Amino acid sequence: MVTRPVEQETFDVYADPGHAWVKVPKDKLRALGIAYLITPYSYQRGEFAYLEEDADQHTFANAMWEQRGIIVKYREQIADKWSRIRNYDQYDPREGAPDSVAEEIRKRFGDEQAERYLAERERGAPPMSEEEFEQMASTPYEPIPLRLKRREVRVRGHPRKVN
Repeated sequence: MVTRPVEQETFDVYADPGHAWVKVPKDKLRALGIAYLITPYSYQRGEFAYLEEDADQHTFANAMWEQRGIIVKYREQIADKWSRIRNYDQYDPREGAPDSVAEEIRKRFGDEQAERYLAERERGAPPMSEEEFEQMASTPYEPIPLRLKRREVRVRGHPRKVN
């Protein structure tokens, strides 16, 4: 039995006492087609996204394996104080939204429905089927503000609220 060698790619993980993030080029997220699936709990700076460890890191690792057959490995950088990543810009899922879909909605149904589509993606909704698309397009537009849940983290035994 002949087995194919498994490819691996290594990414940096930056951890502080409360959380950790994987540094990934935004181009790679777009190439995998998952840029719009990344939640606002991740951060961005320049050409890199810093994917939070609870969900977005798994979305990325699964896409690498399923689409490219690549196992993601990690090189950890652990700090004993709050990471500067917490001060970076919040990741904006609209940046990675498929332009062609949003543009098609804009052409067929107008700006309001296109904004609604992008808002749905921003909240982490999966890509929709044609039936769901038609149903969404035929219902009146009502903007829903994005509200991030407050998370509690423990730092050296003390609870702290973090946006």
